[in-house]
Amino acid sequence: MKGKIGGIILYCVGNVLICYFFHLFPVWLFMTVCIGALALPIFFRLFARATRYETEFYEMTTYMDQLICSYKRTGHIHLALHDCCAIFDKETKIYHALQKALCILETGEGVTSGTVMASALREISKLYNSRRIKLLHRFLCQIEKMGGEIAEALDILMTDLQMWKRRTILYKERKKVVYKEYVVSVVLAVLLCLFSHVLMPSDILAKVEKMTIYQLSTSVVIEVFVGLSLLLLFLMATSWLDFRWSEDKAIEIEFSYWILAVTVYLQSNRVYCALSQSLEEVSGQFRARVEKLLEDIYEKPNSLKPYLQFYGEKNLPEIHTGMKLLYSVNQNGYQDTKKQVKLLVEQNQLLMEQCEKTMFENRVALFCLFKQMPMVIAGAKIVVDVISFLYVMARQVSLLTPMN
Repeated sequence: MKGKIGGIILYCVGNVLICYFFHLFPVWLFMTVCIGALALPIFFRLFARATRYETEFYEMTTYMDQLICSYKRTGHIHLALHDCCAIFDKETKIYHALQKALCILETGEGVTSGTVMASALREISKLYNSRRIKLLHRFLCQIEKMGGEIAEALDILMTDLQMWKRRTILYKERKKVVYKEYVVSVVLAVLLCLFSHVLMPSDILAKVEKMTIYQLSTSVVIEVFVGLSLLLLFLMATSWLDFRWSEDKAIEIEFSYWILAVTVYLQSNRVYCALSQSLEEVSGQFRARVEKLLEDIYEKPNSLKPYLQFYGEKNLPEIHTGMKLLYSVNQNGYQDTKKQVKLLVEQNQLLMEQCEKTMFENRVALFCLFKQMPMVIAGAKIVVDVISFLYVMARQVSLLTPMN
């Protein structure tokens, strides 16, 4: 609360001082301060949203870390959830979700469809719109129901989680640096405008300040800086899940999520069964492609053609390589299969890292464009002031020149 009050005071005082130093008329001063005051609650909402996403990221990754480690140690979901409860404060949402999940596991309360375990874990996964957490929950439900190998599958999920967490943390730190650099750029732009302002001769400056174009341009520049700050903060204050992709990149990232699920299910199933179970992890057009792949494999179980036809019309070499590896896993013996699955996992991790790293770099490049804009705007403002200055000078010269 104290920080919010301090922010309000600093923001309002800064706005008034800028308007004062640039000698805005009362009507323009009032309009500028009012618009700035209207922007203030938006700033606080965006900061609050960014903080909420930070909290969600920490909670989800910490929960998944602990759940995987505890399940490997205990082999029982009930005990693993108890371990997860111990690491969160009682005031957090995830702690209450964990308590509700444990209550459902112990009593079956409110379960109308599906298994008790799936209903319990759903209380946690609905807090976070994350495909990784849903895949982990579905896999654990399958293991509890049917049994099977868990160590290698959980290692795959843990490795994927750690790599994704590291990439996301680096991206978040880079965003913070860019925003600080942007704020410095705004301050320097304002100082540049002020410096060029005070360099004008005082008698001419007084006349320039009375011009409507000066008053209007100064007010507009101040509010453009406020608007740019809001826009940049809005673009940055997005969830670590709110990413949009081009069509080919969307296919690649969907493929990498799908292959992650397939490799997890392959630890205790043959290829066809793993593909069938992976349908729960995909939707839309990609799901239709997987269903078509299953139909083709069912008709020609030993043929390479169904695998090559999976997005075969697109020039996506990583997908084609992954499908060839999947075919090798289907055809080879047990020992060779383990080697091929390991190769498939490594290939998929590289693909996912490449896709997300490219996306992060593109977004950071977009944010970096904002750092250049304050100086460009300040330059435009100085040009307007110089033109106004030259206009006043020309008028004075014309008034002093005797008429013939």
